[in-house]
Amino acid sequence: MTNNAQPELELQPAQLSRTCPPERFEFSDTSQIQASRTIYGQPRGVRAIEFGLRINSHGYNIYVLGPTDSDRVRTIKQFISDRAARAAPADDWCYVYNFDNPRQPRVLRLPAGQGNDFKAGMNRLVEVIKTEIVTEFDNDMYRAARNKIVNQFDDQRRMLFDSVQQMAVQQDFTIQTMDDGGIAAIPTKRGKPLTPEEVDKLSDKQREQLMQIRRRIDVAIDDMFVKLRNLQGETRNALDQLNQQFASRIIDAQINTIFDRAKTPPEIAAYLTRVRADMLDNIHLFLEDRTPQDGNPPPGTPGTMPPESDPFRRYDVNVLVSNDPANGLPVIYADFPTYRNLIGRIEHEVHFGVVSTDFTHIRSGALHQANGGFLLLRAPDILGQPFAWDALKRALSTKSIVIEDEAQGGVSVISTQGLDPEPIPVNVTVIMIGEQDLYYRLYALEEDFPDLFRVKADFGETMTRNTDAELQYATFVATRCEEEHLPHFTAEAVGRIVEYGSWLVSDQRKLSTEFGQVARLIREAAFFSRVNKRDLVSAADVDQAIRERTYRNNELEELAQERIADGTILIDVDKEVVGQVNGLAAVTVSDHTFGLPSRITAQVSMGRNGLVQIDREIEIAGPIHNKGVLTLEGYLNGRYGQDFPLTLNASVTFEQNYGGVEGDSASSAELFALLSALANIPLRQYLAVTGSVNQRGQIQPVGGVTQKIEGFYLTCKRVGLTGRQGVIIPRRNVPHLMLNNGVTQAVANKEFHIYAIDTVDEGIALLTGHAAEKVHQAVNARLRELFDTINELESNRRG
Repeated sequence: MTNNAQPELELQPAQLSRTCPPERFEFSDTSQIQASRTIYGQPRGVRAIEFGLRINSHGYNIYVLGPTDSDRVRTIKQFISDRAARAAPADDWCYVYNFDNPRQPRVLRLPAGQGNDFKAGMNRLVEVIKTEIVTEFDNDMYRAARNKIVNQFDDQRRMLFDSVQQMAVQQDFTIQTMDDGGIAAIPTKRGKPLTPEEVDKLSDKQREQLMQIRRRIDVAIDDMFVKLRNLQGETRNALDQLNQQFASRIIDAQINTIFDRAKTPPEIAAYLTRVRADMLDNIHLFLEDRTPQDGNPPPGTPGTMPPESDPFRRYDVNVLVSNDPANGLPVIYADFPTYRNLIGRIEHEVHFGVVSTDFTHIRSGALHQANGGFLLLRAPDILGQPFAWDALKRALSTKSIVIEDEAQGGVSVISTQGLDPEPIPVNVTVIMIGEQDLYYRLYALEEDFPDLFRVKADFGETMTRNTDAELQYATFVATRCEEEHLPHFTAEAVGRIVEYGSWLVSDQRKLSTEFGQVARLIREAAFFSRVNKRDLVSAADVDQAIRERTYRNNELEELAQERIADGTILIDVDKEVVGQVNGLAAVTVSDHTFGLPSRITAQVSMGRNGLVQIDREIEIAGPIHNKGVLTLEGYLNGRYGQDFPLTLNASVTFEQNYGGVEGDSASSAELFALLSALANIPLRQYLAVTGSVNQRGQIQPVGGVTQKIEGFYLTCKRVGLTGRQGVIIPRRNVPHLMLNNGVTQAVANKEFHIYAIDTVDEGIALLTGHAAEKVHQAVNARLRELFDTINELESNRRG
């Protein structure tokens, strides 16, 4: 057999990868680069996010399509935070006591940073008034005014009593105070009260006269008591007015001292007015000593009353959200967006078996904290939490946050009425990160989704590799080093990172925008730089990080290669065999993808069953692979079935494959094995093949070509390189090659070869060493022979 090497099809070392030499950069290490917190390589996505951040209109929330790893989340959060920091800060939100309906706490909105100041001011107000009122009510002026009112009451009360007493005396009666505290009219004789015995000795007429007089006196006593009660009411009102007069001076003075009424927002001023009125109505609370005297008071005393019974708690302020006025708009990442963590909650206390709560137990959720700014979350996180997704949609649709008391209707030791806090208006832009397929499912199945998430920020997986893109990679490396306090990278090490970016996407013309994966390599290379006691991360450190990561993940690959080397898996890399070829498969286990050769065989015989793909028949082949087999049949019929129908039995299979077959990347290898069997011309086993074929005989590109080549190279290296071994790939896959230095060096040393083909004919020539036309003639002759033979046999059978 002749050996047609076809040098025009063989690739040169420079075509097998695209390097990034240090000369491409103007820096010697990344410490000379200005760090930049931005989103790299995503102009379309960045423009969409900036649009969504700036439009500030209902429904323009953002869905970011792409990976949801922590590095992506961090990058987007930093990008948003940098822009939010330049905006005016969001307001503070507080809950306060509702004096009209305590079960419906009121909301107060204050400028950023003033919520805690307002709370401190209210606390100071209460404490100062407690002290000042006691002092004010203990001075001589207040005592004199109070004593005047009390003395007036005493004088008038005495006059009423004296009037009744005088009336009684004139009727020979006297007024006496009884043991039960009441008063009674007692008849007298010569100024002395009559005893019961003396009354009994009186005649019936005399007793009747006494009873008539007593009844008149009792009426006068009742009238006295009515007047006395009115007098007491007037006195209380006078004392209340006196107390309010003295207290109002203190309360007004302290409110004006602590709060600048001229600068106080109207709703705060209205609240302070209501506080003032309530304090004046409850002056007695400030005068009572509610501190227990006993260190262990019995239940029921003021010191053991439930927390909500604290009379001064009503003046407290629950600062739900406090924003720093120097930090711009809030950017909140909800990493665990449960319903409670998103919407907020109402906490409860149990005190002596009593379940209680009040407005001070209301707690904020992520929506409150992000109000006025931006809420960042991952789509899988919120969709995986019960009720959370519906709660988010409801808040965005109604533009308000309703905190519900989960204890209402529940079981407790003693049933307690729940709270119904006033809803808080919400103006927030939600940025949700999720995979592309999830976006389209939500768009199709969730009625509210298209209206609530009107901005789609599509993050592509690649960006064009050019000088600017390579410099962006260098800037990203510098930024990671600065922010994570890593040693800086040399220019050569940055070049390795750039090469790794092309390797990730298997394309010399592109760089990966999966910067989370790039960041992991940066951290690992920095680790090995420190292990190797280097001040700067070198290219050797990057290479070591890649080798170590591969070693941590390639146990299954090593096991498969060992089984090939010891003959457990039958792979021939040296001989020439009819109807047999080495195909290549890319296998992904977790985050590690590697290539392995797979023996493909074909057998041909007389019959009318046509082409049978064994893996397809037993249903371990996937639909894409089955399409490739049918395409192969189309090629055979188009190429050889123009003059007579194809009449044959042909079977093709992947030997020692028990785990399934998917994809059409082996369709060209299956075709070559079948043509070899038909032509009875052997194929070179030291050449492996990958590539898809169409019905016109054109070889189409496939995925994983780099890993496939490296996998077959490892197989040949284990068995022993002969200088003839190599791989045949589609020419359209040449830009996708990012082969490692081992393969590239072997090609440079002529120990390994890589060929690129466009057509089936070029592949035939490489695998057989014969011109493609000669093989086609042999195939056509065999097919004619099979057709004639089976027709003759059938004619003889009929005859």
